[in-house]
Amino acid sequence: MNFLNWSNQHQKKSILGQQISYIDTGESDKDTLLIIHGYGSSSYDYHKIINDLKENYRVIIPDLVGFGLSSKPTNFYFSMVNQAEILINLLVDLKIDNLSIITQGFGSSVMCEFLNVIETNSLTIDIKNIFLLNVSLYLEVNLNPEKQEEFSKLASSIFLKMSSSYGLFKKYLLQHFFDPTLISESELKASWELLKNNDGLKTFNFASYWSLEIQNSTLRWLKVLKNLKTSTYFILGDTNEYSEYSNIEDTKKLLQIKETHIIRDCGYFVSLEKPKEFVEIIKKIIV
Repeated sequence: MNFLNWSNQHQKKSILGQQISYIDTGESDKDTLLIIHGYGSSSYDYHKIINDLKENYRVIIPDLVGFGLSSKPTNFYFSMVNQAEILINLLVDLKIDNLSIITQGFGSSVMCEFLNVIETNSLTIDIKNIFLLNVSLYLEVNLNPEKQEEFSKLASSIFLKMSSSYGLFKKYLLQHFFDPTLISESELKASWELLKNNDGLKTFNFASYWSLEIQNSTLRWLKVLKNLKTSTYFILGDTNEYSEYSNIEDTKKLLQIKETHIIRDCGYFVSLEKPKEFVEIIKKIIV
């Protein structure tokens, strides 16, 4: 799937002054899955699972502002509060008020603010299931300030290096795979083009702001997560180079995780490396 073919599958809406690009497989009579991608990423991370998922579900995958084919502000930081407001307005426009969420990394932070806005404003949006992928809620649940700071600096450093050249982008991305041969050169180039699109590399100048906002919002988000009644699941690759920063057991207690699914011989990108296994898990849960 190259850049042009992928962009042709997207739809666009102007929301709160930003151009939002998103995948929507339609068929409103089906259960809806909202997928929220991670930082330095885009909806393209999920291109291998869309066709299988859309057999059973309506799949919505927006490019968050600053990434993919959506607007990319380069002179100010687009906060997670802003990202959450965009997602809620998108759902309202699409007349969706009942859904499940799949999220990873930075996307889980946006999800926390999304849930906070729903709770604070008593919005009638029903979240049926939440699926947390690798590196979800690492900073939010880890209340050790030193570990938070260490992981924040590591993540910001990696993102800045990745954005400096295609060679470094490819190097760091492949390090997140158990089997690097499972992503093709054309897929890597498409991911890079989406990152660069519309001056997108400048977005990485705000990588440290992302970590700081998470740290400043943690207590508010934890309160929302503790009150959450939604069925929540982990779907994790078993190879995780950031495991020393994870708080899987604390997260399980906080969210009352219903099930944990471990995908063997798989790294960070479960939707790219083990798409069939990933989809099978979703279909067994949402029937």
